[in-house]
Amino acid sequence: MPAAPNTLLNGETTNWRKRATGLTKEGRFLYVMVQLGQQEVDGKKQKRYYVQVHLGLPADRSLNADFDNLPDALAYANGEDGSALASSTHLASPDQMPEDRGADIFVSGFTGQGSNRRNNFTVRLPTKI
Repeated sequence: MPAAPNTLLNGETTNWRKRATGLTKEGRFLYVMVQLGQQEVDGKKQKRYYVQVHLGLPADRSLNADFDNLPDALAYANGEDGSALASSTHLASPDQMPEDRGADIFVSGFTGQGSNRRNNFTVRLPTKI
């Protein structure tokens, strides 16, 4: 993952749909990405750019934000706007990024039937790519 991949070049955006920024906060790696979405206001659909923080702790989700325009969303995601995200994080170095791995597999066991079913256990099996 290259450093600060969400860029604005000569007024044109590049690679923001396929890349994310890796930031660290108090030793935790945060995967920050921008996604295009829609919001309905007064019966009209409007574009919104959602900056979402993944990994980290649940408290790090408070850094999620949304914007009317892409340049503001990219500035926020890259920590270039003086916001709480910018002041509380810094760009991750390659050695701070997590290993590439696949999605985790969860196996759960249940007893009982219908509305009497109870979850007895859940095991998480991490996978590698």
